Amino acid sequence: MRRATGGSRYRWQPIRQRLISLPAIGGSLLAVLIISVGVIVYYVFDPSTHQLFPKCIFLSITGYKCIGCGMQRAIHSLLHGDLLQAIGYNAFFVSCLPVIALFLISALFRNRLQRLYGFLSSTPFIIGWVCVAFSWWVLRNVFSL
Repeated sequence: MRRATGGSRYRWQPIRQRLISLPAIGGSLLAVLIISVGVIVYYVFDPSTHQLFPKCIFLSITGYKCIGCGMQRAIHSLLHGDLLQAIGYNAFFVSCLPVIALFLISALFRNRLQRLYGFLSSTPFIIGWVCVAFSWWVLRNVFSL
């Protein structure tokens, strides 16, 4: 029997929510596992001395640094608590980490942080971030940063 106010759609909603949450939990656990393995690998092995990590193809072909050059070494330095050395390897990456963290938090809590998520995913913000990244790429090669 159907209720006059609710209908069958609302009666089954709790069951659907439980079924949807099971794959979400599995995906979240898989993401945590992959990130944990990555953190352990970057903590244990030094990218500047170990052959496990790939070298920059753009740097080897052109002789110019790309936007991401030094990012692996910066991650290694950050995991060891050496912020100044990480900034020396890739200052742009280190300065972007708080923005990336804010974006991930706002994406996870999108319903509560709608304005922040809307701002960080807006076209003007993304275009501005791309312009800053491009400027960093040019400046690091012109002034050998």
